[in-house]
Amino acid sequence: MNMRLVIFLFFFLLPCPVHNFHVSYTKIAVEQNIAVMNVRFFTDDLELALQRRFNLTDFKLSATPLCDSLYLLYFNQHFELHNNGSVIRPTLLSSGIDKDMWWYQLQFSSPQPMQHLSIKNTLLFDVFDDQKISFRLCTFPLKKWNPSTLFTAQSAINFLAHNCSAIFTTGHGAAKSILSPVLWNKVA
Repeated sequence: MNMRLVIFLFFFLLPCPVHNFHVSYTKIAVEQNIAVMNVRFFTDDLELALQRRFNLTDFKLSATPLCDSLYLLYFNQHFELHNNGSVIRPTLLSSGIDKDMWWYQLQFSSPQPMQHLSIKNTLLFDVFDDQKISFRLCTFPLKKWNPSTLFTAQSAINFLAHNCSAIFTTGHGAAKSILSPVLWNKVA
């Protein structure tokens, strides 16, 4: 009887994956010439991506200038926000942990009002074949969040076959919002 208990405890205590799916959550709020983005990842997924990208061992995320700099380098290689055809690079405002998720808040500033936005997001596609992105956009002064949209690498490939780019049109002064299909381009 004791042997069964030992075997049960052995298998029960074996490390198992924290989660069996890979998703990031992104919200972008746009007002005039400013966009603020909140993005969340499972901590272990983002740590693995940064370990692979920068050839690090035993790397753990923390809210330090070094970790934030590594993330921003990785982010700029995998995320692009274009306004009227020009790439806008973000400023990292803050970062931190919330349970098993790691989050970042970034700000994009444009010299022109943000009226015609296009986005490329390949964050974590280089690490996980089943990576998904949940995305929401809000334009102000409307103060209404568009419904969440979930993208996978395969849906991006299918989208690429029929469209050459994705555009968010916020209208003049962000008075109206039209959400077109979004391009999440998987790097081949």
